[in-house]
Amino acid sequence: MEEYLSEYENYLKRENLSANTLENYKRDVKLFMEYIISKNLDIKDVTEQWGNRYVIELKNSKKSLNTIKRNISSLKKFYSFLVTKGEVNINPFIIKTVGSSKRIDIKYLTYDEIEKLIDAPDENTVKGIRDKAMIEIMYGTGIKVTELINLKLDNINLKDHFLLFNKSEEERFIPIGRYCVNIMKKYLSYRKELDKFQSEYVFLNVKGEPLTRQGFWKIIKEYAKEINIDKEINCTVLRHSFAMHLLENGADISVVQELLGLTYLNSAEVYKSAIKNRKIVDEYIKNHPRA
Repeated sequence: MEEYLSEYENYLKRENLSANTLENYKRDVKLFMEYIISKNLDIKDVTEQWGNRYVIELKNSKKSLNTIKRNISSLKKFYSFLVTKGEVNINPFIIKTVGSSKRIDIKYLTYDEIEKLIDAPDENTVKGIRDKAMIEIMYGTGIKVTELINLKLDNINLKDHFLLFNKSEEERFIPIGRYCVNIMKKYLSYRKELDKFQSEYVFLNVKGEPLTRQGFWKIIKEYAKEINIDKEINCTVLRHSFAMHLLENGADISVVQELLGLTYLNSAEVYKSAIKNRKIVDEYIKNHPRA
């Protein structure tokens, strides 16, 4: 197990953490290693059940709440590192909370609602074509709203069906489907009617300026009201829908992580947990006589 700790320490050093934070992370992981050795376990044998047991051990040890939270945070980070390296398949500390009943609530649309939202804009107008292209590309790629409004012409390759972002010297490749390609081709053919200043940005308002986050949110909200979607609509709902629908249809969690541009796998695991919770509710409603 020492080799894992040594590699992890080198990994942490590259994150430019303070000496105190680095020492805390190392100490928390060492303490956990001592625990699993006492249980005759290997790092790779630790399940969510063992993660729960360890959290209970920490609570029973009369450590402060902040210390317990830090331990859990340290171990989440450690196992995210191991998952990324391919040493383990799951993070047993993925959604462990202490001293809080807060539940992560993923708001997303059903596929039928998504189709209605995409079909809502009027394709007989340039604005409608633009709006449909924005909704299609948001749902079809899972990019953030900030990435959408900052999307530039040289980020798009419609011939080979992909978007390419460059961030901190790393390239992020995102495939785009045929529906998205088709509406983007149509929009780009009409975009010149909006482009008054030879802008490098893809999506422009009627003044020829790049759309803002608030502008996009208003557009989505108006169409949702028009088609009677009785749900809270915000700037992340399409991104959440993208992730949830991929996972519901069997996509690998690590692929979803990569597509969303998430650094750690545990960030994407939140969607997986939401699907599991929804299935539990669906089964209860379906099978309980008093549901």
